[in-house]
Amino acid sequence: MAPGPDFFQAVKLGKILLTETQSTEHGLRMLLLNRIDCYVNSKLTIQWTLKQLKADQGLKPIAQSLKFGAVISEQWGYLGYSAEVKRFAYRDDFRLQVDQILRQMKKEGAIREIVERFINQ
Repeated sequence: MAPGPDFFQAVKLGKILLTETQSTEHGLRMLLLNRIDCYVNSKLTIQWTLKQLKADQGLKPIAQSLKFGAVISEQWGYLGYSAEVKRFAYRDDFRLQVDQILRQMKKEGAIREIVERFINQ
């Protein structure tokens, strides 16, 4: 996930200091220790990593005080299917069934529940 053009223009003009990190954990540790003012990454990645960092008792109180900011961009994932109909005669039926199941899971909140269980386990 990346900030938009306005952000990078501000960096170019020296209004913002951009610090890139090697990992989510490193970036969040820098944030928790006040070495950077904000950290940009996907919410799910941050949530998962924060959960791991809260196991460090020294960081737990600080980690619990973090607040999520505004959504700066969104990304979509796509499921691809083979174009080789001859090799996969069942492809169209399979695609329809998977698409229908995913739509139903989203509508019923099952996907959100799976994500929440993953984050909170």
